[in-house]
Amino acid sequence: MLLKSIQYQLPSDEPLQQNFPYNLPWLKDLETFELSRPVTIFVGENGVGKSTLIETIAYLAQAITLNNRGFNQLDEYKWVREFATQFKLIWHNRRQSGFFFRADDFITFIRETKERKQEAIDALADIDRRDPEGFSMERMPHANTLYEMKQLYPTDLSDLSHGQSFIALFQARLRPKSLYFLDEPETPLSPQNQLALLLLIDEYAKLGSQFIISTHSPIIMAYPEAAVFELSDSGLQQTNYQEIEHVQFMQSFMQDPQRFMYHMFK
Repeated sequence: MLLKSIQYQLPSDEPLQQNFPYNLPWLKDLETFELSRPVTIFVGENGVGKSTLIETIAYLAQAITLNNRGFNQLDEYKWVREFATQFKLIWHNRRQSGFFFRADDFITFIRETKERKQEAIDALADIDRRDPEGFSMERMPHANTLYEMKQLYPTDLSDLSHGQSFIALFQARLRPKSLYFLDEPETPLSPQNQLALLLLIDEYAKLGSQFIISTHSPIIMAYPEAAVFELSDSGLQQTNYQEIEHVQFMQSFMQDPQRFMYHMFK
């Protein structure tokens, strides 16, 4: 275990308490939140604040995004930086390795990776035109970029399907004894690939890594070694799989989907 607990102090400014995200219902009773297992999963309806919580923790942990950018470099997280002043992280063993993953950032990461590769190829071609003998030291950083990308991703991610590239990314980037924040990682994945992701998470959790995940996926929620917490108007409560509202709904739907369709579209 790396991260031990999260402490929250409600701001004394009462008008501020009425504004998002300070008005999220589960915050009012949150003082210390213990992380007791290598995998912690947050569940709950849209808008309940799962992403808000995971982004805040990731910022305080100084996590980087997929493209190695810090939260301080991204204007869209300005409110997170302000909100995080009310929190404190308690560590077992602090490490800087790992990253923050948001499904919305995945397409941008694939595009920027492809562009970076092409820039290195174009730069080498230009250098070779100017120095046909190939002795120029200018080649080295661009050649290193291509070598490192080939080592990290043997198959070009842009040549794979969306789900395949997603799994390939995690196979390449996960490391032992690292801290990962995954915000709805199931978004681009088929059910089978969600199971493949769980196998990777399990492999690295057993190697000392820690995962904090928000999800709507009943498959990811089912990971047997996870501590699952449901965010709602009633607070932030640890729960078991069968009590999760989303799981109950999906089980009811799958038992008789035509009944649901009939009442919705009759």
